[in-house]
Amino acid sequence: MVEKLLESVKKFFFLAFLVIAIPASIPIACAGDITVDVNGSEKYTSIQAAINESSNGDNIIVLSGVYIENLVIDKPLTIVSKTGDPTDVTIKAPLPDVVAVEIDANNTVFKGITITSYYRLGQDYGIVIMDNENVTVENNIFTGCKKGITIVRSYNCIIEDNYMEGKKGGKGIDLYLAGNNLIRRNTITKSGGAIWEDYCEIGNVYHENNLSENWNGITLIHDSDNSLVYDNLIQGNENDGISISWADNNVIVNNWIIENGQGINIYDSKHNNISSNVVMDNTYGIEFASAYSNLIYNNYFRNPTNIAWGDGLNTWNVSKTPGENIIGESYIAGNCWLDDGGNGISHELPDLNGDGICDEGYDVEYDGWDYLPLKDNGKIPQRNHTEIKQAPINFDLIINALLLAAIIVKKRRGK
Repeated sequence: MVEKLLESVKKFFFLAFLVIAIPASIPIACAGDITVDVNGSEKYTSIQAAINESSNGDNIIVLSGVYIENLVIDKPLTIVSKTGDPTDVTIKAPLPDVVAVEIDANNTVFKGITITSYYRLGQDYGIVIMDNENVTVENNIFTGCKKGITIVRSYNCIIEDNYMEGKKGGKGIDLYLAGNNLIRRNTITKSGGAIWEDYCEIGNVYHENNLSENWNGITLIHDSDNSLVYDNLIQGNENDGISISWADNNVIVNNWIIENGQGINIYDSKHNNISSNVVMDNTYGIEFASAYSNLIYNNYFRNPTNIAWGDGLNTWNVSKTPGENIIGESYIAGNCWLDDGGNGISHELPDLNGDGICDEGYDVEYDGWDYLPLKDNGKIPQRNHTEIKQAPINFDLIINALLLAAIIVKKRRGK
């Protein structure tokens, strides 16, 4: 077991390295500037016309205005609003059944633009990236799109700082057979699934996204393995905050999962690491069915009902290890279990030696034991409110979580 977990650590280090190295992998070309003005002050009044006559590596700079067109970007270009403010440039796609912006070239940058629909019922697709690498989609606004950004068989892309207001039954960011992509600092609301990953075996990184008022927050499904989900705010979603189905070897760490229908739902999935999350004020904290060999520890569960239903056999603690835990005490071990009033197992069980670990284990309903539940100290974890746009990627917490997973004792306390 330890060897397998160490191998997972290596895989995640490699994924982290690839993600950090993405910008360095984009070749630098000698670029020319092409300016587009829908009001006629420049040679081009259409963005697509500028694309058609551009050369690889050119910068297409778009002046303020509303552009009624569907775009096909078939060469490596940078397309950016002149001011960088997405409210200054709007692309209104006049054809609802056609992709608003289709990206068919590697090393493309699309930045600072609003995408919406001329058609009153909305646009089916905002941006589609298919069979490409090193595409950056940054600081855009999507409104009225059934699917905001769709990524198919594409790798090493960066999707960051976008705002998406979706449609019921649709998806914010939809990934299919895609890997090594970095999805960070996006705000997604009012969609069916804010982030949806399907058949993505290589794994992706989801960092500091704000996902609220959707049906589901993050969904990993159908062999979507090896993804890293950390530092996200997942709040007020009607169904699941995080849903993992038929998906293995994912790391879910340091997320705020609050006020959803269910905080975390695990179905027919194994070897996932779920640690250091705040799962609070959801109708149900966690549900699992046919879920085996998942590691769930150092989480703060505070919900009216923490366990919705269960069927499996999972590990709910690591060995007592020095280090600051989820409620600020000195040892990492099991989970903190409280109800919505601040009572519950972690409040009621004794801690006679004062080490912050309850002296008795907790028989997790339907599924094994948390042999080392954390003793409630009355503190509610506080979310770090660092300005998101200035927050650097920091893998220290994830690395610590993975290393802890690699030193699980083979014989759990009490057996």
